[in-house]
Amino acid sequence: MTQVPASSTEGPNHMAAESLTAALLGQELLSDLPETERAPAFEAAARSLERIMRHGDLHTFLLAIEAARQARERGDQGALTDALQALGPWKKGPFDVAGVKIDAEWDCHMKWDRVLQMDVPLEGRTVVDIGSGNGFYARQFEKARARRVFAVEQSVRSAAQFMALQALDPLENTTFFTLRAEELPVSFPRADVVFSMGVLYHVRSPLDHLALIRARLRSKGLAVIETLALESDNHHSLTPKDRYAGMRNVWFIPTPNTLVHWLERSGFRLRDLGPLVPTTPEEQRATVFATGPSLVDALAPDAQGQTVEGYPAPQRVIAVAEPR
Repeated sequence: MTQVPASSTEGPNHMAAESLTAALLGQELLSDLPETERAPAFEAAARSLERIMRHGDLHTFLLAIEAARQARERGDQGALTDALQALGPWKKGPFDVAGVKIDAEWDCHMKWDRVLQMDVPLEGRTVVDIGSGNGFYARQFEKARARRVFAVEQSVRSAAQFMALQALDPLENTTFFTLRAEELPVSFPRADVVFSMGVLYHVRSPLDHLALIRARLRSKGLAVIETLALESDNHHSLTPKDRYAGMRNVWFIPTPNTLVHWLERSGFRLRDLGPLVPTTPEEQRATVFATGPSLVDALAPDAQGQTVEGYPAPQRVIAVAEPR
């Protein structure tokens, strides 16, 4: 790995940082795409790189990544831990890097186990992961022998975490785009499977989000939608007055039946609907890699099954749908 320049955002140092960042985001993998898909993919990569290079904390992130690389080479687990913690908070995980366990706020193995129960074929497939975070699920897709993974996540901090993991334990078939899903070019490569996990309730127009997913799929593809949901057989959704479980950017939480109707209105046919699963402190909690408020702080201590705002406590559901 190229050493991170000590300073400067112009000239050779800037070019070295840009080259390193592009490499750690997996942009060179796009050269292997079919010719008809290459141009829009590189267009998205250029937008992604431009955004991350403008970010005020990029230099700090690159220094932490280089410190982690050097610590791993020396076998210094204390310094490696410090460097990785400097990239926090780590929302998704866990990861085991050279003997250091990155204990993230979310134990994503629990959600992944629920995804596996939905029997979504991944081997040999092209996967788009919308709201990918730091790439935890990209690693699961590659373990499941996905042919190619496009991780789409607007958070530059999540991108920096992905880059650190790439520097220490690289994925082979994943490219990371620091973009919102709607910023991908219209002609961006279509996918066999599109994942949107933990995103739907954060968008102001869930139907537009589902339509965007539909447009990203090949004709026989699958969409995997994981979202907060309300326990009810009715056809309604919850729009919080202000916050939900401490989160300000929650707009619509559907019942399972409402989610199915949203999918149908967006051009999908339901293939499978998983059970409602309550979120527990076993799955989401504060750790040394993710300090600060977490699930226990969002639940009402004197009202079982409610958030601090008085809404039903978080439950989640997975739907698998195919284009009609």
